[in-house]
Amino acid sequence: MPTATCAGHQALAARQHVDYAHRAAIQPKGYTMEALIWIGAIFALIGVAGLGWCIMIAWKARREGLDDEAMKARLQKVVAMNLAALGISSIGLMMVILGIFLG
Repeated sequence: MPTATCAGHQALAARQHVDYAHRAAIQPKGYTMEALIWIGAIFALIGVAGLGWCIMIAWKARREGLDDEAMKARLQKVVAMNLAALGISSIGLMMVILGIFLG
């Protein structure tokens, strides 16, 4: 014969089962997190393309053989773009990780 404690656990388990079934019916099928993953991947690729662009500009400046002042001026612009591209890429990777964890 079950005790009151067992009956209480059974009732609790029955309520939790109903709650989980209700939540599954309401929640979307994960399309929101899938979209977050794809948007994050696009951001990451844009950031990586920006980093590649910065590398190409720096190589081009090096091949031109500019004097020190002109080289500093050009590389200062590249450093700003480099940080922006790195930031965009980092945000994209964070979005991908967040989408994977929440999805």
